[in-house]
Amino acid sequence: LFSPLDLRVFDKLPADQRNTTAAEWFGPATTPAARKAATPSDPDAILSRLKERSFAGWPDQSPHPEFRLAQEKREGNLHLSSWSFQSQPHVPLELQLLTRGRRTPDRLVIRIVDHAEWAERDSLLRHHGPAAFADALAPGTALAWFAPRGLGPSQWPGDERKQIQIRRRFMLLGQTLDGMRVWDIVNAVNAVTEGRFRAVPVELHASGPMAVNALLASLFLPQVQVARFPSLPESFQGGPDYINILQVVDLPEALQLARARGITVATE
Repeated sequence: LFSPLDLRVFDKLPADQRNTTAAEWFGPATTPAARKAATPSDPDAILSRLKERSFAGWPDQSPHPEFRLAQEKREGNLHLSSWSFQSQPHVPLELQLLTRGRRTPDRLVIRIVDHAEWAERDSLLRHHGPAAFADALAPGTALAWFAPRGLGPSQWPGDERKQIQIRRRFMLLGQTLDGMRVWDIVNAVNAVTEGRFRAVPVELHASGPMAVNALLASLFLPQVQVARFPSLPESFQGGPDYINILQVVDLPEALQLARARGITVATE
């Protein structure tokens, strides 16, 4: 009966509209002073509050999924393996691991990547094989790449409009897409550090929005000892979406919390 133009209310949005900043003013105050007054000082209590307020949509099961070898390739002493796991029912994800020799490494570097970085890495592997990353594999180091849901091999089809619809569906379920990507990172690290890597110190590397997700995931991962997150925004207001996050912590406070939990964090 009506076309979209028939239903249009404004020719252009009013200059004083507040819809796009609703997360900053709707609900309880989110100033640093208000957060400090409402948030407990104990790190474990803060994590419990984050789970309650920002990650309540996480599944109830313990994040220790079964890790299965899907594919492997050897070139000289380099071993590239692909591993699959279910982050939650019907959410299959993949992690790729590069090791040198058979000796258990001294550290495990896990790179959390977006779709562009996964595609670039994939192209290098297709053209040059595992040797493309030989220089990045320092002695005693194992290197892993992981793209959370909707990125890399699990990318959803559709244009930007379709991706926005998917993000909105997560919110209708009481969670956000990036809130669930934090869960995926927790699962991936727990899965890969079972067995051979159980006692190996973990470094998390990420940049851009994935660095924000990885920072929050590191708070729930005692295996992580070092984190490298260049190009972090100054606040969660400039990063990915998480429900109620500013009612608990802002990004500088999350960094302080990570360091209080013994993680050496580099942001440059």
